[in-house]
Amino acid sequence: MRGVAAAAICALLAAAGGAEELSEEEQLDLLEKADDYVFDRDRDTDTAIALYMEVLEKVDLDPRIRLEIELQIGHLHHFHAPSDKWDLPTAVAWYEAVIERYPITEPDVFDALGHRALAFRQMDRYEEAKAAYLDIRQAYLSLPEEDQEKLANRWDRWNTRTLVHILSLHAKNGVEGVPGLRAMKTAYPGDEKLVREAGKAIDILEEAHETLAHYEDGDAEDLPYLFRASTELRESYLAGRTAREWREDGEVAVSVALQLVSGEARRIKDMIDPTREELRELHRQGLI
Repeated sequence: MRGVAAAAICALLAAAGGAEELSEEEQLDLLEKADDYVFDRDRDTDTAIALYMEVLEKVDLDPRIRLEIELQIGHLHHFHAPSDKWDLPTAVAWYEAVIERYPITEPDVFDALGHRALAFRQMDRYEEAKAAYLDIRQAYLSLPEEDQEKLANRWDRWNTRTLVHILSLHAKNGVEGVPGLRAMKTAYPGDEKLVREAGKAIDILEEAHETLAHYEDGDAEDLPYLFRASTELRESYLAGRTAREWREDGEVAVSVALQLVSGEARRIKDMIDPTREELRELHRQGLI
């Protein structure tokens, strides 16, 4: 469900009457000026946004170009500004406006679903992030086969990524996330991969919970078998670490474990003996 800010953006865009007494040449000049500035490495983000807003107001745009500009404004509030100046609520509002105004079968609109979910996670709005990642999966899986084919490349990008985020968000509080995972399996029986991976996540969480209990009773020295996949990470990250250390980095450890089980471990496997700090940073960025 879109927010108030997204509704306001939709109303603003609907009220924009296209060209405002600018000649075709003047419109083209304004569009080129905005594009050149936005993609300049030394640009000021606020100025870039203002230029694109002027383009939306004054230039008679092809719908496809209008979509790209509206999405780019969302990105300028999100990815393209320095991280300490991110305006994530406004980025979400622009993504939601794009999602509402254009067909979901447009690849850029489908991507907007993913950017919206990531922004929710980066704001620590975890329940909304879980719902948004599920929206991506349901949006794709509910499409006719011919429309799924149009989005095949984008689905390849988001399929496992959404699973990793959904499962790790449910697993944030350890075994307390198991009821939510079970409920999700029941709610989405048609999403076979989600059901399968949620089952694996439940096993991991319950096994981790049992192992921690054994450790506290003095029956276990480490937790290496949490990683069921055979990777370098099994030896370099969890093996030999104490249960206390695992609890301190619980969310990161569970997220990495789920990523390995899901087969989406390329970022981690490419790293040589990743440190806890490197894994924390990847997790902070929403990449694991």
